[in-house]
Amino acid sequence: MKKITRILAIALTLVLVFSLASCAKVAQGSIRTGTWSENTFTNEWINIKVTLPDGWRALTAEELQQSVGAGEEIIVNNGTNQAALDVAKMRTAYDFSVMAEVGVPNAMLMYENLALSPLTKNLDESGYFDSMKTQFEAMADLGYSVLESDETVIAGEKYFVGKLSLMDGAAYQNYYFRKFDGAMIGVILTFTADTQADAESFISSITKAK
Repeated sequence: MKKITRILAIALTLVLVFSLASCAKVAQGSIRTGTWSENTFTNEWINIKVTLPDGWRALTAEELQQSVGAGEEIIVNNGTNQAALDVAKMRTAYDFSVMAEVGVPNAMLMYENLALSPLTKNLDESGYFDSMKTQFEAMADLGYSVLESDETVIAGEKYFVGKLSLMDGAAYQNYYFRKFDGAMIGVILTFTADTQADAESFISSITKAK
């Protein structure tokens, strides 16, 4: 449990930065979360379906809450005001957090409602990622650096991809963004050099729900 919590705390640190990229408290709006049936997740709103690979599992609510708390501690220790973080959390919906048996790769699906976010609601996916860069730079003690950006297709839809290294190259994160229906969809993938192929296989396995 401690190992899982630490890995996901690191991953959630930038997930929390993701939700800090804009500045307004927003309502749930049109966001609709998905459902699990055994090891298959479906969200018809964003039209995706995920069947977990062998050895992967979804985190329990308790494990995710522990990881969110650890991630918050990291980001507050790096200078983020707790009040600003609390507001950001009210804008953000987590849909799943899944991981391989050893902790990496792991992936999270989340949304930020942009309807009342004046600084970011008119940005495209690339601009949204650019708006996060100053927050990344504030995470200096975790060894974050932005590597490159790209585009890919997930379940038939085009996603912007922002790629980062963390802990001075000990691990990596890819941020897959798509703006849809007043929200920013984010799939955050954390992996190591040794598990990159498994991470990419997970992304490519995501299909349309309908």
